[in-house]
Amino acid sequence: QGRLYYVRVSAYNMKGWGPTASSLPPSAAPSDWRESDGREPRRRGHIEAMERLLQQVRATHTHYCCGSSKLQNPSRKQSVSRSLKHLFNSSNKFVKTLKRGIYLAAVFYYKDSLLVTAEEQIPIVEVDDSYSSSLMQDFLWFTKDILAYQRRSTHRLAPGLYLGYLKLSSSVDQIKVLVSQRAPNMLCHTRIRDNANVSREEWDWIQTLAAVGEKRRSEEDEEEAEPQPESHAPLLYYELQTAIKSILKHINVPLHQARHFRLYSQEVVEIGHGVSFLLLLPPADDVCSAPGQSNPYAPLSGFLHLPLQMFE
Repeated sequence: QGRLYYVRVSAYNMKGWGPTASSLPPSAAPSDWRESDGREPRRRGHIEAMERLLQQVRATHTHYCCGSSKLQNPSRKQSVSRSLKHLFNSSNKFVKTLKRGIYLAAVFYYKDSLLVTAEEQIPIVEVDDSYSSSLMQDFLWFTKDILAYQRRSTHRLAPGLYLGYLKLSSSVDQIKVLVSQRAPNMLCHTRIRDNANVSREEWDWIQTLAAVGEKRRSEEDEEEAEPQPESHAPLLYYELQTAIKSILKHINVPLHQARHFRLYSQEVVEIGHGVSFLLLLPPADDVCSAPGQSNPYAPLSGFLHLPLQMFE
């Protein structure tokens, strides 16, 4: 930390090495955006906290075993089986005799073992006592979507720095987040660059840009003016320009309509596995659309408004 590194580059072909060339700038010191204000990593202490929580769960639920199967003895396995059977006693309204209608069944299995009720049946509950003639087509459609959603939700982004678009909508009982159908486990996003790290110099520049934006918004005579990059703006400025244009095209928002969009400058959202996000937000009044409110930033197709609980 704080140490300067110098790099020279030389090309090579069948005739040998060429002359060396210095980098521009000639040296650089590796840094991290947290060094700007000395903040701690968000996940520091989380593993220890989760371990303490797990110990509390183990102490409270002595019949429950969490961990590898090598730690379980035969008596433990029998107690687990007996405790699970209590979940399927006669007080639960599982269907014993099937009639005409629609039912929902749950199948839990491990290797050659299948979980059943006290009547030696798989758990079945009634959904509807009617049966539509198009049920099979609807079911096949539903199964295909479910499978596609599951497959796409397990896709992991390649390491790099991304620009994510945060757009919410609310209803009476829930909040939904806008995601792409192709990647419902992430915000709508576009790739900025391969390197996920945001340096201290880049973060300081973002903070300066945010301060300039706040100052100009407070001045009515310059309210329509756009912040201009300074001569010493880092490469991230031009990378962000390209990424913003790309994501606006992706969500079908004209560039002039996004004039008052904002860049989240409180932190870099670090997802893990070498993936980091900078967030692009609509104007403050349009981040979350209320029921019945017109939404000028709604994309046309290819997107989902996913309930926040599912997204988390």
